[in-house]
Order: sequence, then structure tokens, then C-alpha cells
Amino acid sequence: MKHLRKPEVMILGTFHMIHTPDLYRVDASDLLEPRRQEDIRKVIERI
Repeated sequence: MKHLRKPEVMILGTFHMIHTPDLYRVDASDLLEPRRQEDIRKVIERI
């Protein structure tokens, strides 16, 4: 039997960007700030 490679899996968690009745609420800063946009760009480049 040929040895099969295990697939690589990435799990990406996100949060709601508006108020929702979730159990855990995240107080996110303005996602349009230059610093936050840079963070988002870095994540997108890596996935």
C-alpha cells in the first residue's frame, strides 16, 4: 500500500465586527485605521 501524505490544515478564527449576542464579545478598534489595515494585509498575504 502506498504511503499517503497527511493534508495540511489551517483553522482561521474570526469575530463579528458588529455587536451580536455572542457569549464572548470582542471590543475591536476601528478596522479602517492604518495600523489595523496593515495587520489585515499581513494576514491576507500569509493565507
